[in-house]
Amino acid sequence: RGGTGPFGRALHVVRLLGWQPLEGWWSWIVPGQTEPLHLVQEPMRQIQHRVRDSLRCHAMRGLEARRPATYGGLGDGVDGEACRAALRVASTELEASLLRGLLAGALWTAAR
Repeated sequence: RGGTGPFGRALHVVRLLGWQPLEGWWSWIVPGQTEPLHLVQEPMRQIQHRVRDSLRCHAMRGLEARRPATYGGLGDGVDGEACRAALRVASTELEASLLRGLLAGALWTAAR
């Protein structure tokens, strides 16, 4: 079991995300990313971007598991260029709305 406090919670979350420590707590192998994440060497903005990307991909894998008919194949992340190209030629507002949601990391539900 992990420690308590902010650092312990952070370690718990990164393990849930599937991160594997490469060297202590400062270097990690992150699923879906080609380069290891170095928490000490990389600029803070890049670290923040890569953490957000990891969280987004984790959420998309969960969405794909819950709704495979609608979101099958999304588990590896969104191809932004392909989504923007499809958005330019979307034939319906529903299709355009779903594509905008994918780009923003939003989940579409019929409840609204």
